[in-house]
Amino acid sequence: MIFVAYRKNLLFDTYIPRLLEGIPLAGSFTISAGESLVEKSSEFVSALDCIEDGKISLIISDSTCSPGNFEKATGTSLKLSGTLIKNLVLFDDLFAEQIREWTSKHTALQNLRWLALQVANGIRVKKIVVINNCICDHCTFKIKCTIENATCDASTWIGSKLGELLSAEHVVVQSVAEAIQYAGDSQNMIVADYHSGIQDVMNSNTNLKRFYSFDNWPYCAMLLTLPIEVCTAQLVDRGNFPLCFNVERMKENVIASERAAIRVKLF
Repeated sequence: MIFVAYRKNLLFDTYIPRLLEGIPLAGSFTISAGESLVEKSSEFVSALDCIEDGKISLIISDSTCSPGNFEKATGTSLKLSGTLIKNLVLFDDLFAEQIREWTSKHTALQNLRWLALQVANGIRVKKIVVINNCICDHCTFKIKCTIENATCDASTWIGSKLGELLSAEHVVVQSVAEAIQYAGDSQNMIVADYHSGIQDVMNSNTNLKRFYSFDNWPYCAMLLTLPIEVCTAQLVDRGNFPLCFNVERMKENVIASERAAIRVKLF
């Protein structure tokens, strides 16, 4: 049997009930949007204590409510066996697999353009601010801009392409600190590699380190993060990503994981 733990949001409310149809559940634990992990820690520990009877073969969880991350966030020691911790499937991974499949069907530039329009969400963009730090880690952009213009670096190429698409000015800055000067205008779009320091800004606004979403971005300027998969995941989390996920395939992955977990418990 399976135990489920996750933070409720629009994406999960749409897909998780369908995913769990027909799957034998021993119990579940959910956290509503806006609720603190720390405030719910005792309830979560009690729920997990109730399944320490050897009947659970698998936990499926989102990254927020996974036992390991929950422990990091709350400082609460979860009394779980090592086997149980290992037998874990993340909803995030089930969604990410199909996101990667979707983005692989398009060029990097096509994905970048599409993501920019989704991030803008109908708002007029007047200035593109590209943070140069770490952008060149993305070889696809580096190679593309070199072919088109040998004197153009990746950050300038990205800024100019998005500027043409959105009829906006573009500027390249070297650090997050410089970009923050533009972050007070809701019609500006900041484009940055996730490792440029943007994740530190987002992490400072959540009690769970390493968890990121648009909800943790404290400025009114729009934010487009690279790699492309990271921004796509953020759009999915926001609930307005139009990709229709294949629930049956996700369910097959869960069932296969449970069967593997049962074998581990038996042998």
